[in-house]
Amino acid sequence: MGKRNVTRLFIGVISVALGVVLVSAVCHAIPQTINYQGYLTDSEGHPLDGTVDMVFALYDVDTGGSSLWSETQTGVEVTEGIFSVNLGAVTPITLSFDNPYWLGVQVESDAEMTPRQPITSVGYAYRAGEADAVKTGGVESYMLAEDAVTADKIDDGAVLTAHLDTGAVTADKLDDDAVTSAKIVDNTVTTDDILDGSGSFLDADTLDGNDAGAFMPAEADNWVDEAGDTMTGPLNVPENGLAAGTDQLVLANGNVGIGESSPEEKLEVQGNIKVASTGNGIIFPDASKQTTAASGTGVPPGYMILGHTPTPPPGYTYVYVLQKDNEWTPRAAMPTGRRSLAAAEAGGKIYAIGGLSSATSCETANEEYDPVADSWATKAAMPTGRYGLAAAAAGGKIYAIGGRSSATDYETANEEYDPVADSWATKAAMPTGRRYLAAAEAGGKIYAIGGTSSATNYETANEEYTTGWTYYLFQKD
Repeated sequence: MGKRNVTRLFIGVISVALGVVLVSAVCHAIPQTINYQGYLTDSEGHPLDGTVDMVFALYDVDTGGSSLWSETQTGVEVTEGIFSVNLGAVTPITLSFDNPYWLGVQVESDAEMTPRQPITSVGYAYRAGEADAVKTGGVESYMLAEDAVTADKIDDGAVLTAHLDTGAVTADKLDDDAVTSAKIVDNTVTTDDILDGSGSFLDADTLDGNDAGAFMPAEADNWVDEAGDTMTGPLNVPENGLAAGTDQLVLANGNVGIGESSPEEKLEVQGNIKVASTGNGIIFPDASKQTTAASGTGVPPGYMILGHTPTPPPGYTYVYVLQKDNEWTPRAAMPTGRRSLAAAEAGGKIYAIGGLSSATSCETANEEYDPVADSWATKAAMPTGRYGLAAAAAGGKIYAIGGRSSATDYETANEEYDPVADSWATKAAMPTGRRYLAAAEAGGKIYAIGGTSSATNYETANEEYTTGWTYYLFQKD
């Protein structure tokens, strides 16, 4: 469709409709639309027929600027060039019409027509302006019907205390719960406004059953609410009655929770506890004080730790694997050469016990090897010299079991070595005497398995040895 020209007709109709908008804030029954008619021609001045899409917009400037309201009306019927629409039928017009406005019109994809048309009013609409300028005292109460003025017709802040006569608002004119704390400005009600006893519109004796003297004067600073404020005397809090913020500080059942809504211990904290100054710490019932801990500052950033598995602990990242090839490495030689001996580990050191040497057939030798220092040390000799024996460690002690001695071919001997005391003790004998057996510890018990005995060269015996246990009984003071 070519270029079109719009000529606004029926100005009186438009103006009357605008007058309706101006008073609509007072009478909501009046339609919230503006009737607009126009005459549409083509570029040669011929009136158009058919339907078109039109865009209408309101501005507060005659050129440029941004629209304050707009709507698109589709399928507008045009008959011999004449069309009629109701502005606001698609998008409600919410402008206050307290400033000049101009109407812009666009047809189909054409540019908005120029010039924009100013919005005018009819003569009777001037009378509506009187609503914005009611004279002081112009409306008397007798002019208003009962219940004519309701809360929804009064803007917030429109009625001030200066507008009310003293004593004009009494209790019988207020609905129950009409006056709430949110509607009372801080410090506007003081003890001087509350009369003691009956006869006042606000009876102090009805407040918690207390006399007016029980309430704090507004001008007195009796609050503990600023830095430097102090309080004398105890603070009595009802059971389970102290809570600060959302689980910030909770007192429940004699327990204190910080970040914990239901503390089960005397002090339960969700988060870290920081000891602020060096030298301070936690004091225990035995009067000892712990000022630091292995897990305190931890490993400094950038340092590394070693682990036995490839899974890093929390706060660490896997970097590299340190691995030694499958190989043998010569270490310090044992002082006394021998065979058919037994060995066991205790306290990070290895003990080579008994055996058969070139000097004697039944050795009592007990030599300690330190893998860290790669050195040997002679320890207390085994009481019963023997070879073909077995050894196992349990509970930090070593047990030398069975073997062959100078006295018997198939020993039942069981002797305990204490590396700390460097001493031996005789223990319960093994039921089946044998040599060239094996022994191992599991769950604090020692198992002597196989070997040879007088009855058979290939023993199937498996005998369990319990090293014993010790408990200490304590009574609470």
